[in-house]
Amino acid sequence: MTEGSNRLPHLLAEIKTANVVFAQAQKTTASAAFVMGKSLIEAKELCGHGDWTGFLKETGLPPRTAQRYMRLVQSGLGSEYIGLIGVTEALREIDEAQEIMPSDGKAIMAVWEGEPTPDTMMWWRLDRHTGGFFQVHTNDDDPDVATFLIVHSMPVVFIAFIVDVFSNGLMWDQPRQQRFRREVTMEERDEKIAFVKAEAARFQEARK
Repeated sequence: MTEGSNRLPHLLAEIKTANVVFAQAQKTTASAAFVMGKSLIEAKELCGHGDWTGFLKETGLPPRTAQRYMRLVQSGLGSEYIGLIGVTEALREIDEAQEIMPSDGKAIMAVWEGEPTPDTMMWWRLDRHTGGFFQVHTNDDDPDVATFLIVHSMPVVFIAFIVDVFSNGLMWDQPRQQRFRREVTMEERDEKIAFVKAEAARFQEARK
């Protein structure tokens, strides 16, 4: 056995130990960031007009850092998930989710190629951190059967995840071509949802 192969078990043990320590540190960091975020949000609500800047100076936190901690809490991701992926990655996901959301008072409608029929999704913003979505998915085994789902309130990071799954598959290894994607008014959104509901009711009645 060579000297190099003798050293491998030692290196393996070091890597395993470091990995456990790193994972625990990441969880501890996420937990602390979450506690700070919640406390900062509450403090900002309690501060009188003009007192927030002074309060932040006393904490020793730069405004941008404080904003990052508050965004983690407001995102709806949860401390366990943030501990799993890390604070930096969580903030990146939050930023990317914001980029796919429509402008205020609008919804995005997108249609993806499907086999044999396309799938449709609409999503919209309720506020900076939450939105809603409407999804129509066709049964591949029976093209005459489709399911639809309406979620009225959900963190935008989860909406972004669903859009990503529609685009690339659950394991991100089945990319699909997007037929089109555009912003529609909320009135158009409501009309399309009402139409799908009416068609679903008609279909159910016909199958009785």
